[in-house]
Amino acid sequence: MTAPQQFDVIKLASQSASFCVKNMLLLYRLFWLPGLAFLVLFFSGPFLLAKSEIFLNISSQTAQAYLHIGIQLIGLMLFAPGMVRLCMILAGEALPTGLAYFRFGGREGRYVLAVLLWFSLLAAPVLLVKLIIGILVVSAKMVASDSGIFYSMAEYFRQQDSIAYAFADTRIHPLIGGIVIIMMGLATLFLFWFMLRSLVFIPMTAIENRIDFKKAFMLTKGNVWGLLFSVYIFHFSIALFMLLPMLGIGILIFSASGLVGVVSVSGGAGIFSILAVIMAAIIGFAALVLVIGLVLFYIAAIIVFPANTYIALSKEKNII
Repeated sequence: MTAPQQFDVIKLASQSASFCVKNMLLLYRLFWLPGLAFLVLFFSGPFLLAKSEIFLNISSQTAQAYLHIGIQLIGLMLFAPGMVRLCMILAGEALPTGLAYFRFGGREGRYVLAVLLWFSLLAAPVLLVKLIIGILVVSAKMVASDSGIFYSMAEYFRQQDSIAYAFADTRIHPLIGGIVIIMMGLATLFLFWFMLRSLVFIPMTAIENRIDFKKAFMLTKGNVWGLLFSVYIFHFSIALFMLLPMLGIGILIFSASGLVGVVSVSGGAGIFSILAVIMAAIIGFAALVLVIGLVLFYIAAIIVFPANTYIALSKEKNII
């Protein structure tokens, strides 16, 4: 049995980061239209919720939860075409034409299903640990209010941070506390392991147009430590890249604020005030473009690095 082949993790991370930097115009073309639609949906959602009759019979907290889930699902579908096309470009497909791109078909639908499946599998151990902790605490009656309020599993899961809520009772036995801490540690290790082993699953679905967890795990087999190091190098690289534009955004906003302050002091009259307002508007627009660019850069980085990892591992292991 041959040992698993290793790939150049530093080269992979640097290539992924440089691709995002060199192809900012491509990112604008792929994502400006779905990004604009998502912003409209995000800001109009609470207003539509307030006017909708569907949520009248449920609590506002539940309605907000449904709203956030709905916005996230629609956002996933809006960005799916750009994400899929970006993966295809990395795999060798030609660049799209036109100022905007949006096409939703079978490949994009499978991409959405793959993302939902991946998040579901990621959340499963967290929910399992949470359930076991709830059973341990509630069944042993370790958490009880001095005022006599009944404590149940339903109350446990209604808390935003139910585990911390359960530990609020100082009478919890140290053994139970130790078991809970060990379980949380094991769950955290499993999550890291699963995220690394399934790193290529989503871009592989976009490129191959099929959902195949088995192949994703075959590709990453024997490369967990290399993937971990590569992920660290990549995120460190994009953090360095984003630092300078963020500094520039701060300078632009400070400059625009100074010009607005000059106009307010001068009373807004005269040619100088008009020029100051125009300059403030130009500077503000430049800051907005930089902010959008950083957001698009980060969105692209989420898929570019795993896609390049999939392509590199496929070539190294020659798995079809």
